[in-house]
Amino acid sequence: MSMAHPSGEQFTISSSGFQAVITSVGASLRSLTFNGKPMIDSFLIDEIRPAFHGAPLAPWPNRIADGRYTFRGQTYQVALTEPERGNALHGLVCWDEWSLEQGGADRVRLSTVIAPQAGYPHRVKVTTEYLLSGSGLVWTVTAQNLGGSVAPVGLGTHAYLRPHAGAVDDWCLALPAAQVLDVDPHRLLPRQWHSADSFPPSAPFGFVSGKGLDGMVVDHCFSLIDGQPGVAKLTNIVTGEAVTMTWDATLCPWVQVCTSDFDGTSHFRTGLAVEPVTCPPNGFNSGEGVAELEPGEELSISLSLSCNYGEICGS
Repeated sequence: MSMAHPSGEQFTISSSGFQAVITSVGASLRSLTFNGKPMIDSFLIDEIRPAFHGAPLAPWPNRIADGRYTFRGQTYQVALTEPERGNALHGLVCWDEWSLEQGGADRVRLSTVIAPQAGYPHRVKVTTEYLLSGSGLVWTVTAQNLGGSVAPVGLGTHAYLRPHAGAVDDWCLALPAAQVLDVDPHRLLPRQWHSADSFPPSAPFGFVSGKGLDGMVVDHCFSLIDGQPGVAKLTNIVTGEAVTMTWDATLCPWVQVCTSDFDGTSHFRTGLAVEPVTCPPNGFNSGEGVAELEPGEELSISLSLSCNYGEICGS
């Protein structure tokens, strides 16, 4: 009997030079390429998925401080999945074995159901769909309340962008960020919002017009400029190759960015996490951006990933 891969069953889809591999564990986007050249930082087929690479996040993205929150007058405790910082991180579905709902040459749809539990007493179905076309990848995540009571829900995605070659220090990020959330350096919990053009004081982020990431350490949430579309463009400064992520900023007005400073791993600064989210860090405690889904109600987000590799001479 052959051993299953750590990330479960592998689903490969392709269209017009694009190819994606999605795993059944976590419904994660394991790889995405155009003509064989990476658009994200992939992980190996026999590798346990590192650092939430390519995962849909539900029913909350980012952190819940102490794993404790209050919803409609009742306090709940969920497991601390980031015990070294005392937080519950990135929801309840990242390690589920998701079920295949629909597959095809250019698309795959997977789903899982969150069962009611002490810390989250709601039945919520989460579906993720990946669709390739000549324009790139469209990734959709949907949560539906299957229970009989109102459920708090936040959604996000966790792709690590990679414009073909190089590493974080070789890339430039353009992002219409208005504010950046300062966090406690030990627990990465929110403290205060600042202008992205003036924080941190020693080397402000200021990504609106594009800024090189050389030597920059980022693990922060940004709010977008009002009225601006959700778009992040990551460019290789040497080659000009770029990967662009777009999303609906009215649904995901915040985006977490992380330079993947994972010391001692093979993924140290090899990708830039760009995570559009419906609520900011510790949202289950602040209430900001958290959807309250009535029975039967859905919340859905979608993003697109494209590249300019075919336009670059010799790429």
